[in-house]
Amino acid sequence: MCIRDRVNLGLIPTPLLYFATHTSSHSSGVMLTASHNPANYNGLKIVFNQNCLVENQIQRIKHRIDNNQLSSGEGTYQDLDIVDAYLEELENMQEYDLELATEFLLIAAILVELKTRRLLPSGNKVDPDDEYGLWEERDLLLAKLVECKTFKEAASQLRALSQQASLSWPRRTGLEDAFLSLTPDLLQGVTKEHLREACIRAMAPRPSIHVDLEHIAPIKATVVEAVTYLLEEVPKTGVVSFKHLTKGLTDRIEIVVKFLAILELYKQGVLEIDQIDTFGEISVSWCPDAELSYMDLLDIYEG
Repeated sequence: MCIRDRVNLGLIPTPLLYFATHTSSHSSGVMLTASHNPANYNGLKIVFNQNCLVENQIQRIKHRIDNNQLSSGEGTYQDLDIVDAYLEELENMQEYDLELATEFLLIAAILVELKTRRLLPSGNKVDPDDEYGLWEERDLLLAKLVECKTFKEAASQLRALSQQASLSWPRRTGLEDAFLSLTPDLLQGVTKEHLREACIRAMAPRPSIHVDLEHIAPIKATVVEAVTYLLEEVPKTGVVSFKHLTKGLTDRIEIVVKFLAILELYKQGVLEIDQIDTFGEISVSWCPDAELSYMDLLDIYEG
């Protein structure tokens, strides 16, 4: 035994049966239909779990009836007025995209016509060109709906990206808006002729850069020569100032080489260096206890 609650919708058009099974708590329904067709074509509209039963599905129900494969039980019975809810839904549809809804209705109408041609008996043969034309029209409409769906999904993605971008603010550079009016007009007095001349100068080929190296002279002074000079000059005087040793030198590199030679001889223990005051005169003196000979010093530094 099973329990079934029955609801009577009254005298209504076919769309209200589908509306009731999709909006109420009852997902199945049966309607006795009568249309503009002859009386012998009247029949039943059957909706089961929000799906309309057709052809083989209806034949299976007939097979159960013929074989008395039926269930019985108890339930409730009530009248339900669905018309007001349906009219309210139609009013709400005015806010929707009626163009898209019209395309859906047109496809549904074409499918109904194709189905009707297959179900209704006809003594005349159906023109294949007409039927193929209907199928082609259906395919074109389906393609438009798929395209429309694609654009709607793309619009949804763009809307999500726009909402995400609205959460961040780019950092602006330059003056604030309150001070823009105080800035001078940089193009004031600039004419089209000035712009043309500037464009010609910018596009003109630039001369290749040539670096003249004739004024660069090679370094003539060497540390070996400076060491030789010091070994000859310092023992004669005993104590000599660095200024005296570099007297007459105009090239800075020669002065540096002469100082490097003094440091090298100081490292070998041949010379003593003394500077009493900060940034004062540098005195260079010969060490009488130096054991290395003149040739030994030159060999050490060269090799």
